[in-house]
Amino acid sequence: MRDKLIKFMYGRYGVDELGKVMLGCALVLSVVSMIFNLFWPLGSVICSSVSFAFMFLIIFRAFSKNINRRVMENHKYLARTEKLRGKLKFYRTMFNERKNYAYIKCPNCKNYSRVPKGKGKIKITCRVCKKQFEKKV
Repeated sequence: MRDKLIKFMYGRYGVDELGKVMLGCALVLSVVSMIFNLFWPLGSVICSSVSFAFMFLIIFRAFSKNINRRVMENHKYLARTEKLRGKLKFYRTMFNERKNYAYIKCPNCKNYSRVPKGKGKIKITCRVCKKQFEKKV
């Protein structure tokens, strides 16, 4: 069975980052549709329709043999969301390192510097604007 699936998917695009985001949107819209069904049936129909359209698009993109076009769509998505994904990655890092490090914003250029926690009052030199300032960590 596995070999048949591998043979079927040969030469097809598969799932990428854009497909994963569309799947997440479809699932969220399905849940919203269930909630809307309780007090606004028209909203439920709209959300279900959009969710179904997302799911159809995901399947269409995954089974597509026009790989170049799908790659270009994914690159456009990644280029447009690069700034947001970078910020989310930075905040995730800040959260994961919150026990050992503090992130201090420079008062001059607003850039963040990572400093170890528990050192008391320290002098921090911004690596971008080279301004020195004191901060308790």
